[in-house]
Amino acid sequence: MADAKNIHIQNTLNPDQWIVCDFDMMYTVLRNLLTNAIKFSHNGSEIELSSKVIGTETILSVKDYGVGMSDEFKNKVFDITNNISSPGTNNEKGTGLGLVLVNDFVKQNNGELSFESNLGEGTTFSVKLQNEIF
Repeated sequence: MADAKNIHIQNTLNPDQWIVCDFDMMYTVLRNLLTNAIKFSHNGSEIELSSKVIGTETILSVKDYGVGMSDEFKNKVFDITNNISSPGTNNEKGTGLGLVLVNDFVKQNNGELSFESNLGEGTTFSVKLQNEIF
C-alpha cells in the first residue's frame, strides 16, 4: 500500500526493547494503525514508527502527516455505536471498526491507546504498554 502511494515509512522501533503483550494482538494493532496512516496520507509523504521507554513503560507511536481529523470525528473514534468511516486520500474504503478493535486489543494487554490529530496536519497514535520485567 505504501509503495502504491510512494510513501516512505521511517522505522526507528528498537528491536531489542521487550514489552509485555500478546504478540498476535499487538501485531494486529500495529498493522491497523500503519494501514490507517497509509490510507490517510498523501502520495509522496512520510510515516514514522517509533518507540520510547519511560520508566517501566514503552510507548509505540505511528505518526503520519496526512489529512488529520476534525474535532467531531475525534470524539467518535472509539465509539462503536457510531461506526464512522471516511475514505482515504485515494478513496480507500474502511469499515469504521478498526480503531474500536485496536482500542479493545490494547486494553486487553493492560495498555492505553491515545492519539493527537489536527485537521490537515496529520495524526499520531500512541500505544503505551508495560516493559518486560526480568
